[in-house]
Amino acid sequence: MRIIIAGINHHDPFCPGKVIYLLERLRKLSFIPDCVATEWDREVAKKAIAKRPRFVSLATSNGFSIAEGNALAGTMAYEAETHKTIYRDLPIVWLDELSDKERVHYHNVINNPEYYKMNTYNKFKKFNGTENRLNHIARAVWNDDGSGGRKGQDEKFFNKICEKVGYSNLFVLVGARHADPENEDNLYNKLIYAGYNVQVYILDPAFSENTPIELDL
Repeated sequence: MRIIIAGINHHDPFCPGKVIYLLERLRKLSFIPDCVATEWDREVAKKAIAKRPRFVSLATSNGFSIAEGNALAGTMAYEAETHKTIYRDLPIVWLDELSDKERVHYHNVINNPEYYKMNTYNKFKKFNGTENRLNHIARAVWNDDGSGGRKGQDEKFFNKICEKVGYSNLFVLVGARHADPENEDNLYNKLIYAGYNVQVYILDPAFSENTPIELDL
């Protein structure tokens, strides 16, 4: 199984476009995924996507323009559906399926994702300078350490992928800390140590539509 990992930021408004660019370039290199694995739970992603219009209303009431609100709303669970722009019917591996206990613990986040997303962007709303605010936010969220994720996620993701040995080309979307080769014992390194054929792209602010894409698998 060949595995391409896109290391993304869940709050970067430019990451959805970068995912599409990467998939298009890989297709030209004959990497056609037969499955997508994403750092989401199916039902949680569905709820987050449904809350995008509500987020736009929140964003405009918090001083963002409608255009900015729409761009930021597009980050809500984009990892679960961006690939459909190119590949509509691929099976999806939900890497972060929640247990019943986790659903109870994260009840407020699951049911009110627009408020938690808004809190993230409000931290970076004001800045000094003349640049585009979305550009500022995109850089700021990559520099924000955040919570560091939940304990055991990399092992959980690794086990989910290992269950899918029947696929030939797997495209994986996970937060960059799970994909960075320099992070010991993360998903990327677990897959490498297990003997999988893996290539990673980190879709940070340095990655653009001018970034050359090469397939080394």
